[in-house]
Amino acid sequence: MTRTEYMGLTDEQAAKSREEHGANIYQRAKRKSFMRHILDNLKDPIIRILIAAMFVNLIFTFRNINWAENIGIVTAIAVSTVVSALSERGSEKAFEKIREEEKKYTVQVLRNGKPATLCSEDLVVGDCILLFAGGRIPADAELIEGSLRVDQSAINGEAKPAKKTPGGKKNERDLYAGSLIVEGEGKAIVRSVGEHSVYGQIAREIQNESEASPLKKRLTKLASAITKIGYAAAAIVALTYLFNTFVIDSDFDRVLILQKLTNLRFTAMHLIKAVTIAVTVIVVAVPEGLPMMISVILSSNMKKMTKNNVLVRKPVGIETAGCMNILFTDKTGTLTTGAPVVSACIFADGERFDGKRKLDETTRKLLDLSLHANSSVVRSGEKTAGGNGTERALFEFMKQEERAQIINKIPFDSKRKYSSCTLIFEGKKLTLCKGAPELILEKCGTCLIKGTVRSLDKQEIALIVKKLSKEGKRVLAISYRSGEYSSEMPDNMVFLAIAVLTDGLRASAKDAVRDLETAGVHTVMITGDALETAESVARECGMIREGSIVIDGKDLSNKTDSWIKKHIDDIAVVARAMPNDKNRLVRLCREKGLIVGMTGDGVNDAPALKNADVGFAMGSGSEIAKEAGDIIILDNDLKSIVQALLYGRTIFKSIRKFITFQLIMNVCAVGITLLGQTLGIDQPVTVLQMLWVNMIMDTLGGLAFAGEQPMRFYLKERPITREEPILTLQMIVQILIMGAYGLTMCALMLTNKVLRWVYLFSIDQTPLLTAFFALFIFTGVAICFTARSERINICKGLFKNKTFLWIMALIVVIQITILYNGGKTFRCAGMNLTTAVMTACAALTVFPVDFVRRIVTKTVIGLLEKSKRKKNAVSRNSAKAAARSG
Repeated sequence: MTRTEYMGLTDEQAAKSREEHGANIYQRAKRKSFMRHILDNLKDPIIRILIAAMFVNLIFTFRNINWAENIGIVTAIAVSTVVSALSERGSEKAFEKIREEEKKYTVQVLRNGKPATLCSEDLVVGDCILLFAGGRIPADAELIEGSLRVDQSAINGEAKPAKKTPGGKKNERDLYAGSLIVEGEGKAIVRSVGEHSVYGQIAREIQNESEASPLKKRLTKLASAITKIGYAAAAIVALTYLFNTFVIDSDFDRVLILQKLTNLRFTAMHLIKAVTIAVTVIVVAVPEGLPMMISVILSSNMKKMTKNNVLVRKPVGIETAGCMNILFTDKTGTLTTGAPVVSACIFADGERFDGKRKLDETTRKLLDLSLHANSSVVRSGEKTAGGNGTERALFEFMKQEERAQIINKIPFDSKRKYSSCTLIFEGKKLTLCKGAPELILEKCGTCLIKGTVRSLDKQEIALIVKKLSKEGKRVLAISYRSGEYSSEMPDNMVFLAIAVLTDGLRASAKDAVRDLETAGVHTVMITGDALETAESVARECGMIREGSIVIDGKDLSNKTDSWIKKHIDDIAVVARAMPNDKNRLVRLCREKGLIVGMTGDGVNDAPALKNADVGFAMGSGSEIAKEAGDIIILDNDLKSIVQALLYGRTIFKSIRKFITFQLIMNVCAVGITLLGQTLGIDQPVTVLQMLWVNMIMDTLGGLAFAGEQPMRFYLKERPITREEPILTLQMIVQILIMGAYGLTMCALMLTNKVLRWVYLFSIDQTPLLTAFFALFIFTGVAICFTARSERINICKGLFKNKTFLWIMALIVVIQITILYNGGKTFRCAGMNLTTAVMTACAALTVFPVDFVRRIVTKTVIGLLEKSKRKKNAVSRNSAKAAARSG
């Protein structure tokens, strides 16, 4: 291997390599064109039915074609498909942008002989990359230095990590893009990039993977059920019309019935009419816009969440975040700032070193090597790269760096709780160790004081450690010994110093913990830090209350599963936690029926993140953690998890609001069409009018409700359970009452004898049906306002959703235009001022009726819930009494 390869490429060599082999960019799946979206929307079964009905109508009524009506239908279909295509295109762009944000990550390389930080896409063949535990391998490469354990499941599906060493067989030294480093560190030379890598060859298949979220599946199932009801209602209406035409109108005369049936033209005309009426029912009853609306809501809110430092990798993450009722959170970087600073090093004699004053030469050199050589951090110009926040803080504490030849390294691991390094310094082999004080002190029998080795008073050091931990400081012990040790920490080490790290509490931590508790989410700190340190931070941010349990990982492992399930609501802190502790807690909470959230940033957090109902990976964390998580918290702040929870609840509520509005309108429209048969009006609402209603209910309604903003009072509600149905009792009551009221109001307009006389209904039906159409649409607008708020005050949060107001205003303007300019196309004859005011006032009665409905519903449901709580309390007391007597 040449020196050029080992030291990396120069800028000129990198540019030449990019020209020859390309950049590290994967082939992107071809995005659908706008026209393809339109053509796909024309495949919608409802649109196909309308197109088929229109062509049949053209064939059988060629001489008396109503060209205006047919042109209107074509225009309405075109507008519907274009608006849907625009919505889908916007949704696709939002998801695409999120994927692009997720793909961007940086890698450490050697360029021009020095460490440098590059975007993964800037890698070229020949680059020398620096690899660390928790990172992702950015391109196919050959390991030339170090030792790694690599998770290659993304490539070959093998769950067991593979060991990689330089100089071995091809499969033992080759690294593949997309693999994740589980353990170790090293250097590798890039051999293939982008499309030429193994990962690049399957990139298209990976990009095409898409799975509907559970919520979307549940809603699609609901839409399917409603669709079946709609088709059944359409069939009943069509058969009723045909029965009236052929049987009742013939006074049940068999001869007359037979004459009508044998008249092919007459039969064909009325069959077409029956199909047209059925299509009218189908158009309004089938919520074909529901799946599209879900995509719009998810994508628009995911875009907003990204601005709030919440990057959603899997849509299921948003839904589950709103249901979460227990959260296991890290301390460092989530509750604290995550930027620890070494405030001092304390030696065995109690002397504090602040990094500035002079030390004796022996102590200075050993401390310098311990902080710089025994580390995964590398210097990149004036900045440091690699390692974690703790190692970087230790690395920066002392500016001078002693040079030494490193023979072997064991990087820090949360299971071992220490890191070690063997090196040759001044011609001798030296082993350095740093880690948890209790582990280091156990192996130490002597200490170094001012360059002289003396006996160690372990109890004195332990008291210092305990005092610092109670103050919320993080403490690491540093030791050394002559000789080489590669497998385990050696005995008879020499204690050197205690490094004291300060990591201040985030300004938002207290409020975030309080908000989670208010939202019904029990927050538990789970950390690798000492018990005293963890308890101090937990008290400071308000996680510990009367009766709270603070426990360490060792004690937790001795507790039975049943004990943990019984006391999980009281556990506030788990200190010195091991990775298996996290997995165990997640498993037991899920068995208990809790919806579990877990935060994490390290390699060992990945299993717990994956097994939790919703995993929150930290933005500064390892690539393995991000791969395992459902949501990435870009700023590592607990406050952003509160935002994720709030958005989860907002999305679920927005969907419920939209469904409530749509089903109320369904009840009105289908009911009116069915009643029309008995009222002597075959089509109270024409197919073209129903297309306009359909656009309001599906496309425009979906866009209006998608703009709902998160409301802080949602945090005061109980968590939404995973099994909770889409339709609640309150929603069903609202749908039935308001649907019945709308239907009654519309039916009264069509049947009122005074109105029929005023509008000369016996001579021309158009004026009355115009007023009816206006009432139907304006009532729908009013219902839309009442559906968007479940509180007594329907204006709550209204002006935060400006999209909703603009869309409602647009519907009113278009409707007025149709009423006065629609003519025969829309079967409208305009309205005078008096009838227009009367119609508007009738539509506005929706508000007082709904206000009464809200008060009555809230009172009744409140009484039912109170009665339920009382029964549950009686049951619990009876159970306790039985247990005592037993």
